[in-house]
Amino acid sequence: MNVAVSFNDRFVRYACVTLASLLENSSLPVAVHVLTADLTADSEDALRRLFAAYPGADLEIVRVDAGLFDNIDLSAFHMSKETFFRFLLPDILPSVDRLLYLDVDLVVRDDIAEVYETPLDGALAAAVRDLWLDRDEPSGLKEHLGLSASDTYVNVGVMLIDLAAWRREDVGRRAVRLMSERGAEFQYFDQDVLNLLLRGRVRILDDRWNFATWNYERQKKMRKNAGILHYTGRVKPWTRPSRRWRDCVWEFHRRVTEHILRTGRRPSCWRKMLYSMRARHDGT
Repeated sequence: MNVAVSFNDRFVRYACVTLASLLENSSLPVAVHVLTADLTADSEDALRRLFAAYPGADLEIVRVDAGLFDNIDLSAFHMSKETFFRFLLPDILPSVDRLLYLDVDLVVRDDIAEVYETPLDGALAAAVRDLWLDRDEPSGLKEHLGLSASDTYVNVGVMLIDLAAWRREDVGRRAVRLMSERGAEFQYFDQDVLNLLLRGRVRILDDRWNFATWNYERQKKMRKNAGILHYTGRVKPWTRPSRRWRDCVWEFHRRVTEHILRTGRRPSCWRKMLYSMRARHDGT
């Protein structure tokens, strides 16, 4: 199973939590491709220590030239150039035809193989409907992008990609060109670009595979069945501690991750139980 993530050195601490949750919840051997421009030797060493605790997992660190996106001004937004590295995947990984892309502000709670094995049946990708931006009430977003009301707007933080099809249709280069030429027009940047280019050719995954945390109060039952919790928006569990359920889930995975990085071993079942109890009690 091929998985790609993208982050800079400032985010490695949190990315390790996402990756540990992924490795803990996959029934398939995993090959993770880390796209980065500035990862330090210490950060790279931390990633390799994490993966050493999972014999069925492989790690590839891919250095990307962030200068390709120098003309995009992100100073006012909570994202980095690494957000756009996914556009380069068809060329970066020429021998990979199917790939799961994950943001690194999420935690995996169920067997991710279920997503990876989803039949695409001619679709260019599979993703979850963005429940905030694809609401029934008109927001003007679709009209602004040139999409119709019937087009489904998806969240691209969890996306199963047919890379072979992306190569054939030059999706990656078209995305880079579109972002470079019309970047100021896109309120949600790469997500708008991909929704525009993949219009009508995205298989919709069950909501549980990209459950956005803003939706907790509206969908309390669904959150308990979430296979992936995605901490969308500016507020993250590590920036605003609370005792809310979602932060306890992230805190548990943080404790597991730090145990592995400290000892080089995965925690035992009883220690995981202890971490879970402490996470629920502390909430930070």
